[in-house]
Order: sequence, then structure tokens, then C-alpha cells
Amino acid sequence: MLAGSWHSWPSWGFGLDLSRCAATGSTTDLVYVSPKSGQAVSQGAGDVYRARMLPLPVFLISNAQPDREAILDALRLSGFFWEQRVFRPNGRKLPAARTRFVDRLGRDAAVSRA
Repeated sequence: MLAGSWHSWPSWGFGLDLSRCAATGSTTDLVYVSPKSGQAVSQGAGDVYRARMLPLPVFLISNAQPDREAILDALRLSGFFWEQRVFRPNGRKLPAARTRFVDRLGRDAAVSRA
């Protein structure tokens, strides 16, 4: 579900580039995604803009096993770009079912941490 959500974007012209830092070209320490360019940003280059950056779930660029929070971050990341690049330009909103699913998953995660 998550992989299909963003791996198919290049064929539509909306691809995220998570392979290297947009600012430095580095392929290590990638922890952010620029909401403007859709490119990965390293911690060193992005910390100064942290409030504006989106978190990059490590499992999207490695073989790491995601926890619930990482899955939520990936869903929020893909939702941000779906909304900004697909739905909003066409005068639409993200599907309500998707929004409810992400909200529910987030609430369940908060309850399990309590």
C-alpha cells in the first residue's frame, strides 16, 4: 500500500526523489523531505528548516522494519503530496476514507503508547 502510493509517482510526473540530498547531493543521513521539491534532505542541511520539512521514514529508503509511527509518517508524507500535487490542483480533497484511516491509525498508536 505505501510502496505503491509513492513508487508509481515517477510514471505520472510526480516522483519523489529520496535517493540523495537536494541540498548537498549526499546519500547518507537522509531524514527529511522538502515539501516544495519532494526531494530528500540530509539532517545537516535540513535542521535549520526543520519546522518546514516533512519526516522521511527510514524504511522508505532502506530495508528497516517500520513501526507504527514510521507507517504513519509515510502515510502523512504520501498524503501531503497527493493533496498538493493531485487533488488540490483539481479542486478536490483527499478521499475521506483515507483521511479517516490515517486518523484512526494515529489515535490507536497514541492509545497503545499510553
